[in-house]
Amino acid sequence: MRLFIILFGSLLFSYGQEKVLFFQTDWANQLSWDAFCVRAKVSGYDGVDLGMFSDPYLKEVLKERLKLNK
Repeated sequence: MRLFIILFGSLLFSYGQEKVLFFQTDWANQLSWDAFCVRAKVSGYDGVDLGMFSDPYLKEVLKERLKLNK
């Protein structure tokens, strides 16, 4: 079991080192979600880092905005 964990961990570690990704965070974001997504894309980020939202409506709005601004 210990060998399996070591092998599996080394596989994940070696795969994760192929490319460094950069994400725009939404910390202190005061922009609209559309403007936030556009700014992240134009700035060259690989993606966005969003918090966990418990409001189902807000989750749907964010999913739609992210789809529109791929």
